[in-house]
Order: sequence, then structure tokens, then C-alpha cells
Amino acid sequence: MFAVLFLTALAAALMLRLRVFRPNSVVGPERGPDRGGLWPLMVVAIIGFLTWQFGLAIYLAARQSELRKSGVADVERALPGLLTPRDYALMSTIPPAVAVAAMVAALTLVFPGSVSWIGLDWRRLPRGLWAGVVAFLVIGPVVFWASAALFLLYQKFRYQHPSEHELLKKLGETHSPIPAALLVVGATVMAPLLEELLFRGLLQTFLRQGLMRMWLPIRPVGREVSAEATHEPSAEGLPPEMPVEHQAAIPANVQPLHLPLVPQPWHGWVAILITSLAFAMLHEAWMRPVIFVLSIGLGYVYERTGILWSSITVHFLFNAFQTMQFLVLINGN
Repeated sequence: MFAVLFLTALAAALMLRLRVFRPNSVVGPERGPDRGGLWPLMVVAIIGFLTWQFGLAIYLAARQSELRKSGVADVERALPGLLTPRDYALMSTIPPAVAVAAMVAALTLVFPGSVSWIGLDWRRLPRGLWAGVVAFLVIGPVVFWASAALFLLYQKFRYQHPSEHELLKKLGETHSPIPAALLVVGATVMAPLLEELLFRGLLQTFLRQGLMRMWLPIRPVGREVSAEATHEPSAEGLPPEMPVEHQAAIPANVQPLHLPLVPQPWHGWVAILITSLAFAMLHEAWMRPVIFVLSIGLGYVYERTGILWSSITVHFLFNAFQTMQFLVLINGN
């Protein structure tokens, strides 16, 4: 309890020092394509999600076939109870790794340089690690108190739920070092990489950039030209972000130029909230409230730093702490 109170006080001090309480602190470095369509970002996200799910489906189909050959009846219904720690170890590492590779390859093909502007290039790794550690000291106690409050609420209403994540449960059942190591890697490395790239790097960026383009400020930027040189502005001369209904607002003596995208705090907050809802729904129902709180912190860190490594680091530390806590509890030391 002393450690929890100390970390809570440290988190409060860091919040004040970093001015996390200010709504406009969510506005960080610019990222994303300034021109062109945003829908390829969603296509890449769908490719990654389907690759991940198809990998899991293929593996489960193969296991069902093996079990049928061994004489197991009603395989579909009995399958969850027949999956071993080795099965979970393979499913938590190989399909996510393939999905991450597919998304990075698709991003590089569709948006050259996109790995850099979403903050996943190796040059930003040291800074992202440092920012992630500091952010974890802020977010960790908040998630802890949210988890404690949810636990008390579940107790009050006598809501029964599993005591741990399925991966941790399988980790506690295995005594083989290789499946145990793969389960730890899947929980602490592959899950943060896949989920942060899919939800923060792609979905949250898509939402934020889309909101910025939909509510582009109506203020032509350009230079006045003489009457002799004035021509009707062509469609090619207008910035692609400007809605058609706003084009008539440009005076005839102004040469339209590209309007810069100006991020507003609410762009980031709305993108964070929608992404957090989607991220929470991916998890089991009893975990969703705490996952939603964690996701808001992850989204804020990403918006403020513009470095995906920072949210990956927070996610890694959170999962690593949960895994270590579980191992200490089951081992009794």
C-alpha cells in the first residue's frame, strides 16, 4: 500500500509538471498524409486485422482436424477446453507477427515514408522509450485505481468473472520453458505491437486526420494578383482538402494555395475516445472498463508525442507488470 500511495503521488506530480490536465496538451507533432485520400489507412488496418484473424482461424481449423482424427467427439464445442498452453503460445505470437509485417509492408507500399510519420521508425525508438516510461508512471496508478474501483463494484453486484486473462491462465498451467517463454512474448511484445499499430497508428490517425479535414478552417491563404492576371480559379488550383461549398468563398483576386491542416484539441480527444471504445470491445466484457481507461492514456501519449513507440512502451510495461504480478502470485514468492 505504501508503494501504491508513493506511485500515486508521483503520478500526480508528473501530471502537474507535464500539464496533462490541460485539454490542449493533446495537440502534438503533426503526422499523417497532408494530401490525398485517407481511406488507404483503413484498408491497411483491415488487412492487418483480417491477417491476424485468418491466421488464428487456420490454426484452430488444423487443431480441430487433428482432434477429429484422434477420435474426439463434438470438437467444435469441446475445442476451447482442449487447447493447450502450446496452442495459445503459437496463436499469441505467429499470427500477430505476420499481421504486423503485413501492415508495415502495406503502409510502405501505399504511403512511402509512412512508417516515419506514424512514429515507428527506429530513429525515434530511444525517445519513444523514455516518453513511454514517464507516461507509464502517470497512467499506471490511474489504471490501478480504476481496476480497484471496478473490483469493488463487481463485488457489490456479485458479478462473477475470470480472475485472469486466458493467456495468463495458460501460462500458469505450463511447466515447459518454450511455451512459457512464447506466452510471455505474446502477452508483452506481440500484443502491444499489433494493437498499437492497428488502433493507435492506423485507426486513431485516420479519425484525427479525417476530423481535421472535415472541419478545415475557411481562410484562404494566398497572394493577391493584378486584375490583368486574374483568372477564374481552376479545380486543379484548389487544395484537395477544401470542401466544394467553400470554394465560392475565395475572392476572385486571390490565388488559392494549399491550406495547412490545423489540429484542434477536440480532434485528438474525439479520435482517442472512439479508438478506445473500439479497443475495449476487442477484449472480454469484464475487462472492458479498465481497458478503456488504459486506452485513453495510450491514445493521449500517442497524440502528444507523435511517436508510436511511446504508446507501445506503455502497453508493454502494463502487460509486463500484469504478467509479473501473476507469476509472483501463483509461485508464492
